[in-house]
Amino acid sequence: MWMNFGSQGQVPFEGMELLPSQMAALASLRPEQRLLLALLEAAWESLSKYSGMRSKRAKRLVEQEFEWVHSDDLSPFSFRFCCEHLDLDPKVLREGIYRALDQIWLGE
Repeated sequence: MWMNFGSQGQVPFEGMELLPSQMAALASLRPEQRLLLALLEAAWESLSKYSGMRSKRAKRLVEQEFEWVHSDDLSPFSFRFCCEHLDLDPKVLREGIYRALDQIWLGE
């Protein structure tokens, strides 16, 4: 879920709360940071698209993404690693993801 962020780039997770300093920082990410951001965005897309679907594939994808988001592992490319290297609070981002999913499930 991308919202337009002018000519400088784009910001994922439309509706999530970011500090102005974080939004400015997202516009000038280095390539390796863009990769980490893409991982977060891909997880969000899978969760928002497949949550609530009943197929085995959809359930498996959602389960894998939730496992990744819930993990406090600090290995490279883990959720927490991505957040910390993008100066995002993992706990706050998780709460935003859950809030957004609740809105999707409730049809808001």
